[in-house]
Amino acid sequence: MKKVVALIGPSDPSREVYQDAYIVGKLIAREGWTLVNGGGPGVMEASAKGVREEGGISIGIIPYGEFRGFNAFIDVVIPTGIQEMRNFLIIKAAHAVIVCGYSEGTLIEISIANKLKKYMVGLHVPDIPGVVMEKASDPEEAVLKVKKFLEVLA
Repeated sequence: MKKVVALIGPSDPSREVYQDAYIVGKLIAREGWTLVNGGGPGVMEASAKGVREEGGISIGIIPYGEFRGFNAFIDVVIPTGIQEMRNFLIIKAAHAVIVCGYSEGTLIEISIANKLKKYMVGLHVPDIPGVVMEKASDPEEAVLKVKKFLEVLA
């Protein structure tokens, strides 16, 4: 079974965060993992674009009940019709989570991942009291940490 890695972050990131999400997407595809995210703009688009360019597969679990509002780089669109509650599905579907930047919505996903005891690596994320998350200084380190974690699962 292919490993699924979620990349979560803001829909309106800085240039640096967008670029790092794009690189993480490329690296996820190179590892042969499947990307899952919310299917929208920002880091979701950047990571899916990186995955697409490397020939990988991305899944977008979107908040709407019909096929709309997703970015052009998502390969598999799953419309839910449950708005922000779809964040639970994104996290539940993943073997590990990479957090690239943060916003209010990202904080919800981080809380869900923490509650479900999902392995998380953060880029451009401050320390959050009570949240278990390894930190990475760049996309390569983030993916390497996930790779080491996933090797233990194998």
